[in-house]
Amino acid sequence: MGVEENMVAEDEQDDRDILKPASASPAFAERLRGLRYASPTAELTPLRIGEVKSARREKIVIPREADEGSIYEGNTLKSPSKRQKAAHRLDDAQSPISPRRTRSTYRRAHPVSTDASKPTAMKAPKKRNRKTFTHKPVPSHLHPLPDSLGPNLHILFVGINPGISTSTTGHAYAHPSNRFWPLLHTSGITPVRCNAPEDRTLLSRYKLGFTNLCARPTKDAAALREPELHEGAVVIEEKVRTWRPEVVCAVGKGVWEGVVRGRTGRKKLDKNEVRYGWQDGENMGRIGAVSGEWEGAKVFVAASTSGLSASLSSQQKEDIWSELGNWVKKRRKEDEKAASEES
Repeated sequence: MGVEENMVAEDEQDDRDILKPASASPAFAERLRGLRYASPTAELTPLRIGEVKSARREKIVIPREADEGSIYEGNTLKSPSKRQKAAHRLDDAQSPISPRRTRSTYRRAHPVSTDASKPTAMKAPKKRNRKTFTHKPVPSHLHPLPDSLGPNLHILFVGINPGISTSTTGHAYAHPSNRFWPLLHTSGITPVRCNAPEDRTLLSRYKLGFTNLCARPTKDAAALREPELHEGAVVIEEKVRTWRPEVVCAVGKGVWEGVVRGRTGRKKLDKNEVRYGWQDGENMGRIGAVSGEWEGAKVFVAASTSGLSASLSSQQKEDIWSELGNWVKKRRKEDEKAASEES
């Protein structure tokens, strides 16, 4: 045999030695004795890539011989039966260091003795009481926002209730994330961009008024109670009947839902009952249908301008507000025409 043939034979022998299954060391076999379904005498074979991939799927490929009474069948791991799972949970409950120790498994493993002379060696773990979530109280220095009302109003804007920023500053829709003032201008309701500190001037400049369904300031509308909404609906009807605006704009569906629930006494409304836009036949502050008497203010439900409201996109909110803006621009032209005729 030549030198090259000897080198080839040695390389082949090395390859066989590398791929030869290796027996488990005594230390590793000792560790295997503590594992369930493991055989300490089984020989370990290196897993190949295909076997590792199959182990991640439904079946786990185990290159070892099946033990008698084990859940191994050939080289494939079978799913354990219900009895084996129950025995596994029971053993875990009996183990003092088991991570699977639960209240139910502990009680099955350690039944409570009814005999007072034979107390149990260990008490069952106590069930922890979960803390209930409660709203934080609103600071006492916050005060309700005064209304901005007057005769000959084109629109009376009705919000749900004052927020923290609104109550602190004393101006309507004062939070920086609130989109009320930008939408008021882009829709055409105001010809120029106005800000929260100018809310009192809009009464004389553009015949726009402000009020709220509930006067109590809160962090969000979820803190309001049902009796407050019912009482607020009655108060809003009285304000509309007193000042007789042409349109009542509910800033958000929640405002109009509160008014309807206060009118009807219902706790929940259907989804299709409240819609954006003009509410046909739902005039507010109606005195009566007698000829010559005021028949109430029209109702328009606008999209909520709160920064917490994310159900509609910015474009969808602008489209809804533009419908009201078109009515305001038409109404403003009528006033200008009437003023020019008088002069």
